[in-house]
Amino acid sequence: MRMAELSKRSGVSRETIHFYLREGLLPPPRKVGRNMAWYDESHVETLALIKRLQHEKFLPLSVIKKVLRGGEVWGGVKDLELAAEVFRSSAVRGASALGPAGRAEFCKATGLSDDEAASLEADGLAGPDDTGAYGAHDLATAEVFKGLLAAGLGADEALRHMRLCAKHVRALVAEEARSFMSGLVRGGSPARATEVLTATKELVGRYLAVVREQAMQRLAEGFLEDVWVATAPDQGPRLVLSDVLAASGASESSPEALFLLGRTDELLERTEGADDPRLVALRGHALGVTGRLEEGRELLEAAADARPDDALVRVLLGRVLLVLAREAKGDPMLLTLTALQQLDRSEACEADGEDALWAAGVRGRLRAAVPAFFQQQAGAVRDLQEALRGLDDRAGGPDPGARRLEGLVALTLGGILGDRALLERAEAVDAAGAIGERARKRMKELT
Repeated sequence: MRMAELSKRSGVSRETIHFYLREGLLPPPRKVGRNMAWYDESHVETLALIKRLQHEKFLPLSVIKKVLRGGEVWGGVKDLELAAEVFRSSAVRGASALGPAGRAEFCKATGLSDDEAASLEADGLAGPDDTGAYGAHDLATAEVFKGLLAAGLGADEALRHMRLCAKHVRALVAEEARSFMSGLVRGGSPARATEVLTATKELVGRYLAVVREQAMQRLAEGFLEDVWVATAPDQGPRLVLSDVLAASGASESSPEALFLLGRTDELLERTEGADDPRLVALRGHALGVTGRLEEGRELLEAAADARPDDALVRVLLGRVLLVLAREAKGDPMLLTLTALQQLDRSEACEADGEDALWAAGVRGRLRAAVPAFFQQQAGAVRDLQEALRGLDDRAGGPDPGARRLEGLVALTLGGILGDRALLERAEAVDAAGAIGERARKRMKELT
């Protein structure tokens, strides 16, 4: 038969048949004349086998190539089909193994952008086979990715989740395959080894669900214990700006200077009746430091509305919200999340000079104070290191306000990293005061 008839009888396009011939999956046709090739029933049968392994058993072409050489079966196809039946995913069972050809068609079929599809391919989460076609697993992966985006995750975060799952599940499957092959060699019975693998796959799947639920429960218990208990021994955010240098020797009396020095009572006196949003924010923060949290929150929220691009105002609002959460005044989870949103927004605000240093320093200390549940430690380290770099590069030499910030930042960063040199730096800033005392206590714990 000619190529046209072979294509019609097999349901495979001419282009794909040519590809299979080049790859050695089909036996070469018999030449009839100079420009004519003749195909026989073996070609029809081989194409039917390839289609069955792809469509019904979801085997990639790379595996089929190892079984077929020049159209001849080199491995046990029945055993291969039996194993494929076990290993294939229930998530895509019944779907067509052949999908869109080329990324443009894949994007059209899934609704993904070209950049999103490229990201999935770069991480090895999806991608075309040797013929350029995307399969059922690629389509299912795209649906999961879109679902994570719809659930509220950013693209980078969704990809991190999927990479983590892929890494660990692939390791688990590799171990299952090793066990399967061991049983196959030991027992010599593909059917028996397949029965064992089927049973273990189902049991391991159930165990994965149990382990995940157990881990999430422990994480939630840790969160409840750390956040929702008002009697926590470490007051966390309440101490973030409460440590004042033992002797500042400073005579500055502007509200901004009083804030930098931690002279809260004087700041409250100076900002009585203030209507400037920045002064209102400083007063709100001072009220929070002295325990009048709800009054402070109200003023800070008003200041944030009036100055939405003020990084320091948003950071201070976040601090008061975290203290409210720590003391279980309201919904702790909602308060904590709202506070973290304020910290995130502060990063997008423009800030320079003292504002930039204090916004980074306070934001870092707040992120260090929240429970591990919220995954803020990396951000805390980044903020605190930024603040220290800014302090080291600061022109004009240290003043009492900058020295106080240096002590607080070095104390927190040294505690996170277990860095004795940073803790010694914090102690040197305020050897006779509260900052120095806390630095020495932390160094003793490290010892």
